[in-house]
Amino acid sequence: VGSRSWTARRLSEASLAYLAELPMTLTLELGPYRVLVMHASPDDATHALVDETSPYQRLVELAKVLQVDCVVTAHTHRPFIRDAGGCRFVNPGSVGEPVGSDAGPSWALLEAGPSGVTATLCGVPRSRLTPRSPRAGPRPRPSLPTRRRSGSSSRSTPRARRRRSRRTRPRRS
Repeated sequence: VGSRSWTARRLSEASLAYLAELPMTLTLELGPYRVLVMHASPDDATHALVDETSPYQRLVELAKVLQVDCVVTAHTHRPFIRDAGGCRFVNPGSVGEPVGSDAGPSWALLEAGPSGVTATLCGVPRSRLTPRSPRAGPRPRPSLPTRRRSGSSSRSTPRARRRRSRRTRPRRS
């Protein structure tokens, strides 16, 4: 369910081949700092390297082995920021498939600062979202302000302008 199944049904064989060739990890330079980015773990895209409940000592051991300033991992779709062994561990959560009854779309912003990599979790509360699934009901139409031209009672919205322009076009015979 969710965006994963929707996406899988629409990917071409060429797209699937491209995705299969992508590296499991990517190490980026963020100013003077090294950031390791991966979906789940360096050698397994289906098993989380760390999560919000990982023991502190495990994080310290990983920091020693990975030798980077920051690790960004996802897979669990549960956002967190944890520090251990001189390394910052970040899970940005998920924009397309957030986990948890109160979870809304989330992402992380990383910045290089004088004291290291700072991470900020950003997101949208579920209460501010409109349903996107047919099971959740129809998506409410946004209420756009209606502007009226002075001296006229006709609506001046893009939709109304399109309707008026269609009515005034000469018909082809």
